[in-house]
Amino acid sequence: MSSPTWPRLPRSREAVSVPEQGREPQPVSAAARGSAPGPDPQPEAGRRSTGPGTGVAARAEAGIGDGSREAWPAEVGALTPVQRRALKHALGGGRWPAPLRPSATAFACAVAEASADRWRAALAGADRERALWRLLRIGSAPYFVLGASGDGSLRLRIGTAWDWRQHFRIVDVAVTPAVREQPVVEWAVTVAGRRSAAERTVAGHVEVRWSHGKFAQPPEAKVYLDTPHAKVPGYWPLT
Repeated sequence: MSSPTWPRLPRSREAVSVPEQGREPQPVSAAARGSAPGPDPQPEAGRRSTGPGTGVAARAEAGIGDGSREAWPAEVGALTPVQRRALKHALGGGRWPAPLRPSATAFACAVAEASADRWRAALAGADRERALWRLLRIGSAPYFVLGASGDGSLRLRIGTAWDWRQHFRIVDVAVTPAVREQPVVEWAVTVAGRRSAAERTVAGHVEVRWSHGKFAQPPEAKVYLDTPHAKVPGYWPLT
């Protein structure tokens, strides 16, 4: 529940599962990845901009160290491993400490806006179908997703890129920054059927967050699918 192109997903094994609703999908397959743009695992804004908690004032507010006036770097990229560990321990998990929340929100909004701008610019000259297939784990071979929980069962056939193109076409792609304490970029793709005028929207979001805790490691992008599986174009329920 994550390059100046679609925030890139991590390079890893072939995909064997469909994205879980509200959870980040597994690494994309090479077939689905192709040359389509994807979410940036180390967003530029997160690498080079000053974030909350790095300056002397924020360090004192967070209770880091002994309150000395030792200067810490103004940019995240200049933090030493020791300083990163100190920040991670002091800031903890979950929400930012109350004194840092206003600056954390402002920083998150700036990162989200910059990331959305870069994503939209990349999409302007990209194959939008391939970009969507990458997000939905649609590749050159079909596969099945079967599962069960207390809420019900899941039985899907995930079609191929060829199947998708025979049935659907993209009408519009929207990429929008969200206002939260964590940088979030929301995405929504409007799709129409080729054999009918009916349209539907598949949506999700990308979270830009620190890997293994605040300031611990470079930021990464996590892609989430928010649309229920049965309503995703190209995911066919089995009866």
